[in-house]
Amino acid sequence: MKNNIIMLLSIFLGLTSAGTYGQDVDDIDTKFWGIHIGAGTGFSSIQELKTSGVIFSGLSTNYRLGFGKRAERSRFEFDISLTTGEMKAQTNEISSENKFNARLNIAYLRRIAPESGLKWYLGPVLEVQGIFTDNADLSNNSSYLLYNNTLSVKGQVEKQINNRLSLTYSLATGIVGMVYERQSFAFSAPQELLESGQYNNRAGEQTRLYKHGKMATLGKYYRFISGLSLNLNRSKSMWRLSYNWDFLRYRQISKGAITATDHNVTLTYIFKV
Repeated sequence: MKNNIIMLLSIFLGLTSAGTYGQDVDDIDTKFWGIHIGAGTGFSSIQELKTSGVIFSGLSTNYRLGFGKRAERSRFEFDISLTTGEMKAQTNEISSENKFNARLNIAYLRRIAPESGLKWYLGPVLEVQGIFTDNADLSNNSSYLLYNNTLSVKGQVEKQINNRLSLTYSLATGIVGMVYERQSFAFSAPQELLESGQYNNRAGEQTRLYKHGKMATLGKYYRFISGLSLNLNRSKSMWRLSYNWDFLRYRQISKGAITATDHNVTLTYIFKV
């Protein structure tokens, strides 16, 4: 992971040097529509207490694709990302599991402070997320699925370093979510349907599974996404080197919480259109 981060940083520094001496400042547009694509490396961990107290962690890779708009007083972004990796148990060298964290985010932020050295933005974020793990060592309880729709509030601050470089920090906090969690030992039917005797596997009940998500608010459901990025603005493109912290904790029962965390370093290319 260390070598991957050094490589991403070296690429970004090379691009920064080329951009500093190779372009006219007047050619750079700070307001544009853009299509972005990125990839990077990171470190992920997950603990699912209903199955085991063991924490699984390991190196991961991440990919992202989307588009957005930067205007004078607003920011809009549509982003799809995937983080995947093989997690190793922290208690032994044998057990491992594969983790996939797929996310779709739609964010719209508005400028909230008057002109100053810093630009402050605030707005809503709608997120659709799915976390899936597979651990063959757990036999009939080998897979885990958590699916959620989350409404978050996001704050963002931007600092212009010079005509081309800028620094951005953001924090999104989940306010309310609709969460569906797979339960009952590798059987994905909602627990309440099983207990009431309403589930019929031969009657096509699988189509009803996602209708039984639960509303979750702070206290049972914690969702945070934080990011710090260094941006290089060029005449027809923008490069972004970013660090992102992705945290989720959800408990349907008091002693059965799931905690999933991703630390990602990503290099993103934004093509201005």
